[in-house]
Amino acid sequence: MPTLTATLTLSYGSTVPDGSVPCREPFTFTLAYTEVSIKTVQIAASSVDVPVLLDTVTAPKFVLVRSVVTDVVVKVSDGVVVTPTPTAVAAASGWICIANPTGQTINRFLVTTPASTTGSTVSFMAFE
Repeated sequence: MPTLTATLTLSYGSTVPDGSVPCREPFTFTLAYTEVSIKTVQIAASSVDVPVLLDTVTAPKFVLVRSVVTDVVVKVSDGVVVTPTPTAVAAASGWICIANPTGQTINRFLVTTPASTTGSTVSFMAFE
């Protein structure tokens, strides 16, 4: 069975310049998976809830997303129900993990891009 190994640094704590220093902890984990969907898509400016399907992945254990050029808003969906809270993804900020707070099956992302851009390039990785 293939595995995904991720090594990252968790940063937490106050970022307000009050004399305290945010904490940073190294973190590594390995996840066994049976299906993977990796894709990069170009989405036009002023788009609202553009669906990006996850192909064969229907119940991802781990979902990562990044925006390459412009800030975007991403929601997860099973094609019927959309998560109540969208996730704002800042451009060039690296990969972020998107959680599924309602526990529904996920088979697509819905991406919204701002009006003032020429579009956005967004990358997704989902592991089941």
